[in-house]
Amino acid sequence: MTSVGGGAVSGSGTAKSPAPASSASASAVSVVHRILYFATGGVATASAAIFTNPADVVKTRMQCVGELTGPGGKRPPEYRNSFVAARTIARTDGWLGIQKGLPTAMLYQFFMNGVRLGAFAPIRDLYQRVSTALTSDGRPAPTDSFALTIASSASSGAVGAFIGSPFYLVKVRLQTQDKAALVRSNSAAAASATPTAGFAAASAKRVVSVGYQHAYTGPIQALISIGRTGGIRGLWQGVESAVTRVMIGSATQITTYEMVKSWLIAEHKRAGSVLHGALGSGSGDAFRTYLLSSLISGVAVTTAMNPFDVLSTRLYNQTNQYSSYFDCVRKTYAAEGVHGFYKGYTAAYLRLGPHTVLTFIFWEYLKQFVTKPA
Repeated sequence: MTSVGGGAVSGSGTAKSPAPASSASASAVSVVHRILYFATGGVATASAAIFTNPADVVKTRMQCVGELTGPGGKRPPEYRNSFVAARTIARTDGWLGIQKGLPTAMLYQFFMNGVRLGAFAPIRDLYQRVSTALTSDGRPAPTDSFALTIASSASSGAVGAFIGSPFYLVKVRLQTQDKAALVRSNSAAAASATPTAGFAAASAKRVVSVGYQHAYTGPIQALISIGRTGGIRGLWQGVESAVTRVMIGSATQITTYEMVKSWLIAEHKRAGSVLHGALGSGSGDAFRTYLLSSLISGVAVTTAMNPFDVLSTRLYNQTNQYSSYFDCVRKTYAAEGVHGFYKGYTAAYLRLGPHTVLTFIFWEYLKQFVTKPA
């Protein structure tokens, strides 16, 4: 019998199993283990999205409201902060409005983060082998080295962002939908192809339309509509911004998490440390270690990624307002200044903080489950 890790357990007697069969069995188990490793990352982040999607909806709208309208991006009272914005969304779209785009958000998380987290270890191993081959003494670089972790997490993030891009595109466009705005005619906005941010009247109730309004009835219809008008290429609109966003976010998130976790475990073991024995039994690789590492990682990734998140949201939701990634950077800075790149920061942390905590806790325990010996 072969364990999940690929190690063979010898049977009774002196006869040896044929090498090819043993090799084939170990290879098959290795493939299954890799698939399960990818799946655990996807399931962990898709599960986390169920709880954090409301904050994602608020964050997405906050990043589009007042787009290019002046210093800091002029925000109407209905969107003066993240908590008031959540109430506004509930008022105009109903309480289910704060879960807009949930199915595509979960699909995006599954495919993007399944690849990002699942590919992290294989890419790290590959980079480690390359690094070892290039060193004069042939000593392998430690798997928890800062440079190796950053390079591996950024690379896995880039691949995941590219694969998940169509789902992110649909998610953003569904989350910016304002029900009241879609009820009234969207023809003027469609003709000018500019954001419809600002105030508008609808049934004697003042509502705020956030960003360009795409009249999709659901995720499937959105994918079909985008495919018909833009072809396969249209489904990857704005992908360059997503790759940059996720590379920065992934490098910050995984690197911070892994480094903090390693430090906490080391301090837990070190006699005389204030953390000695404080993080659980055994190696300290326990719930409290995951929680503290995730909380710190959440702050770091929100701060590093927010400017790229703003650019991604706007490029994915636009029609032809920006000609390129750098055009979006230029116009956002010219109209809104540095503050424009940090719009929706509070909502972003309210999403990324818990999402990081839930993702890594789910991921750690799922990894333990799938790597148990058969």
